[in-house]
Amino acid sequence: MSTGTIVVDKSNFLQQNVDTSKIFLGENESIRADFTAGITDEILESGTLMGRISTTQKVIPCDSTATDGSQFPIGILRTSRTVTATTTVSVSIVNAGNVAKEMVILSGTDTFATLVDDRSLQDRIAGDTAGIYLVEVDDLTNFDN
Repeated sequence: MSTGTIVVDKSNFLQQNVDTSKIFLGENESIRADFTAGITDEILESGTLMGRISTTQKVIPCDSTATDGSQFPIGILRTSRTVTATTTVSVSIVNAGNVAKEMVILSGTDTFATLVDDRSLQDRIAGDTAGIYLVEVDDLTNFDN
């Protein structure tokens, strides 16, 4: 993921900050799953923690307050997508490998310490996926390093 912000724009000088931090570190494994948008267009952001609805086997953002199976993490969305209302698309979800912890997007008020069936969400990510290891990194996370 690379984003830029223009800080100073003068006639002969341009300074630009670029975020070169990464969500997925090293080799990762992925699975494909179906996501169906609701009655409005939906934007899925890369790095979103995903869960799977037990009855339909479709994925949605993982939410610790859910009771349909999606409260259990299955992986982290690989790429951002905009999904048109009521459309079903196939998405790529990283389910094993090293992931930058600070780049993971959690639902609502969830934190890594949020309990889901008496286990923290962080513990569930490591245990319920095929092997996601959350890594705390600061390399290339600020404009000055």
